[in-house]
Amino acid sequence: MRNRKKNPYPKTYNPSYTQAVVCELNRIISCPSSPLVQLIDVAAVKALLEEVMSSQDSTPWFGQLMTGPQFCAYLIQIDMWLRQYGINVVI
Repeated sequence: MRNRKKNPYPKTYNPSYTQAVVCELNRIISCPSSPLVQLIDVAAVKALLEEVMSSQDSTPWFGQLMTGPQFCAYLIQIDMWLRQYGINVVI
């Protein structure tokens, strides 16, 4: 085992997960009262969501990277954190 080639922990890619995080993030950025909207370029995130969904068919079921879905989940978590702790963003 000590001579075994190193390989990263595999991540399971599931199209329904991608669809779920894209749908949730779209809902969040469509809400003007979302604290996340004050921190991001909404047009750029919308373009990213379109790209994530359009490249969904070409992504393998099992892969090492899920960059788009992971980033969407990250933004969702930021919004949840801001809401949970009552953070008001003033620009």
